[in-house]
Amino acid sequence: MELTNLEFLKEYTEALGPSCFEKPAQKVMENHIVNNLCMVGDKNELIIDSIGNLVLDINKKKSKPSKTIGFFTHVDEVSFHVTSITNGGVYVARRSGDVISAISSKVAILNRDLKPIEGLLNYASHSIRNEIDDDYIFVEILDKNNSAKDIRGKLKIHEGSPLVYTTNTNIYPNNRIIGKALDNRVGGYLVTEILRTLRESYKSFHDNRYIFANVVQEEIGGNGAAYLAKNYKGLETLDIAFVIDSTHDFSSFGTTLDNKRQNNSVSIDNGPVITLSPLSNYDIFTKSLSVLESENIKYQVRSKTKSSLTDLDRIYVNNFKGFLIQFPTRYMHSSYEMVSQSDIISLCNAVLNIIEYGNY
Repeated sequence: MELTNLEFLKEYTEALGPSCFEKPAQKVMENHIVNNLCMVGDKNELIIDSIGNLVLDINKKKSKPSKTIGFFTHVDEVSFHVTSITNGGVYVARRSGDVISAISSKVAILNRDLKPIEGLLNYASHSIRNEIDDDYIFVEILDKNNSAKDIRGKLKIHEGSPLVYTTNTNIYPNNRIIGKALDNRVGGYLVTEILRTLRESYKSFHDNRYIFANVVQEEIGGNGAAYLAKNYKGLETLDIAFVIDSTHDFSSFGTTLDNKRQNNSVSIDNGPVITLSPLSNYDIFTKSLSVLESENIKYQVRSKTKSSLTDLDRIYVNNFKGFLIQFPTRYMHSSYEMVSQSDIISLCNAVLNIIEYGNY
């Protein structure tokens, strides 16, 4: 298959949506489903639940679907939070997710109305920083009203206001996509491409029920997925639950030797990563690998002996059949994450073939 709707991918990844404040980014996904995919109608249901999870339930009213297939991705991104306010800017120390602050970067502070206020995250040179705590960083407000009083009053910024990077997403001729929040907005984008391809090219599309959950708060513990698993009826009937997320490319510069020894098979351009964790369904895991090999789809395998550190750990329901498939990502949780177009195309092809030929 070929990737389409790349303008949506750009808009979606550039949207602001830190954990617990995902509404602006989730709105971009909602508009795409309604206006571009046109997948909302009599047979389908699109909802935003009380904590912000988006659920697209396709063929929900079908009395006896051949299979019920789930897709889980997350919309939130890593962020900082304001801890104190002073003249000229704010200090940040609290972090949501494993966000990296290794360089000075432009950021947006979401104020009380979720309006973005531009700022510059200042990370001083090592030659002058001395013993300054790396977790206590000053953000300069790029606005003329930048006294502490104006920051609180006119700009409506307060302690707890979230900050996110404002990097533009770019697609390069060398097979690379670079931007912020590729973890895991790329996953949500891929599910929309998978659903579009199923509808356009697969006769079985109308026989199955599909539940796409774009959940919130994954970066702070998977609260959105846990809430959905408890409250959304239909997940207990899933024949397979695809959890699509990013994973680290351990071949990139700066990776520790121990990590390279343990994960030396996981790298960008080598295809999607099939991750086996304690909550992965082993029968589906083995059958899926057979399908990928028969279709000559390149893939990588890694194992997690405890939790997977994804929403897979939080959506366990009765008869759960989880399948975790991930795309390698370089420089994850930074202002410039990187993924390979060939990897995410292969991931789409892998999921499509498992749906079509997997005996689950």
